Amino acid sequence: MPENLCKLASNYKFMFFSILRQRFWEVVSYLFSPAGAMWVIVEPIIWSFGDEWIKREIRIIGYIALILIGITISIFKVLSLVKTEIEIENRKIVIKFGNIFDSKATYKTIPISRHIFETEVFPNSLHYQFIKKFENSEEFQEKIEKMVSPISTEFEISDRHKDSEILNRRYKLGKTIPISYCNQKFLLFSLTETETQSEREPIPDDNCTITKLWTALSEFWKNASQITNGSSIAIPLIGHNVNGINLSPMKTLEINILAILYALKTGDLRMNVNHYIEIVIYNSKNSSLVQKIDLQRVKEIWKDN
Repeated sequence: MPENLCKLASNYKFMFFSILRQRFWEVVSYLFSPAGAMWVIVEPIIWSFGDEWIKREIRIIGYIALILIGITISIFKVLSLVKTEIEIENRKIVIKFGNIFDSKATYKTIPISRHIFETEVFPNSLHYQFIKKFENSEEFQEKIEKMVSPISTEFEISDRHKDSEILNRRYKLGKTIPISYCNQKFLLFSLTETETQSEREPIPDDNCTITKLWTALSEFWKNASQITNGSSIAIPLIGHNVNGINLSPMKTLEINILAILYALKTGDLRMNVNHYIEIVIYNSKNSSLVQKIDLQRVKEIWKDN
């Protein structure tokens, strides 16, 4: 528990200073604007007192109080840049920076490749982090095999992994597999062509495209609705940092939100009223997505939907 708290504090510390670097003067203005209000409004009141000692004491107390208010406002301002909520079709969508494995949603979503049995994947991918939760890759593969329908027509044989028949199975985009692990529920769904790279077989430039991304998301929400029975679902920023999808983080987020809207409007996604969808954006030190995604702007764009 202390280790988890330290990790959480470290993540928030990094995001706080990232936001501070990005919007330094904006945050400073919230900090010092109460002092300006003090000068314009409170100062004349202070001068109405005749005793100089009383004036000095009231001025000191007043400045300290208003600066503390400014600090409080600044903290809330920073927090509004880390998390926001929008409403689509009377369903709550929470968008926040953080780690999806820390989400309180009932189901957590992990994008994987169409070769769903791959285990030697990118070390910095969410897929890799999930696999590492198992004792070994064989346990991971066995877990998936138990959940995948044995019907052979569900997959085709590719030539990506010529040395392994099971790795060569390529499932359709959006194929969704529920897996439980350590009292947590996950949804694995196929998004890319592959997550394994070698000198002989590099990651293809069209590992995913915008068209494939939309197809995968549409299929995913349809499948997820059937699997979760309307429970809360957490997803990462699906499509970000994927070969073939040359979109800014903000545009990628918009596609994710639009896919949710489309699924709700068509009835493919059915959720209980008291449940929600959570989009968890992982802000690594290399990507600094907190500097590239303006959650206040997102809230403003979607406020009337």
